[in-house]
Amino acid sequence: MSTQTPKVEKLRQGVMELYISDHPLDCLTCPANGECELQDMAGVVGLRQVRYGYEGENHLDAEKDTSNPYFDFDPSKCIACSRCVQACGEVQGTFGLTIGGCGFESKVSAGAGETFMDSECVSCGACVQACPTSTLQEKSVVELSMPTRSVVTTCANCGVGCSFRAELRGDELVRMVPYKDGGANEGHSCVKGRFAFGYATHPDRVLKPMVRDRITDPWREVEWDEAIGTVARRMRELQDRCGSSPP
Repeated sequence: MSTQTPKVEKLRQGVMELYISDHPLDCLTCPANGECELQDMAGVVGLRQVRYGYEGENHLDAEKDTSNPYFDFDPSKCIACSRCVQACGEVQGTFGLTIGGCGFESKVSAGAGETFMDSECVSCGACVQACPTSTLQEKSVVELSMPTRSVVTTCANCGVGCSFRAELRGDELVRMVPYKDGGANEGHSCVKGRFAFGYATHPDRVLKPMVRDRITDPWREVEWDEAIGTVARRMRELQDRCGSSPP
């Protein structure tokens, strides 16, 4: 079987033409401009013209769903590719999304026509990450624009140790994307890891190690050597007093 024959390439172009004919041409003002898989794939298959016109553009009249505090859902940009539905069900196991309607009226639906906030959505962000257009888009990206660089890091919300790509625009954190090669999470995330990153720039964030001798004592800033030494000393004291093996 060959996947690169002239006939197959022509079929790919035809499918892409159908997608583009039913997609709004606002790429320059789209939040995902420069990182839109639909744009990228149109170039990959060599699409140069759309024979069907753009009469189907924005055929879905449903209002934008902004109910979720972390991301927006714009039906007018949806190409009903089902990637978000698969990510929600087969990958994340939430089964909060489905394809509603038939034929030209097919569209992504959260539950039985509910808003994302009222549906079974747990705001894990798997659907947002899978979306090839800006149908599902983080509010932080809409506000700050697309990130320009990324750094692989470890989520600090709990002790599981999930890996993320912290995506930044300059020194400003725009979004956190689960890292597929992360040993602890393998591309999965919870709502806190994906969206609760405000602590990174919060004015009350503790930036230096702090220790105290008693719970009633105030915290005091120390250097890292002293902090690590204090932890090691107290762990040794616990071992001496309680033993190093579990009962």
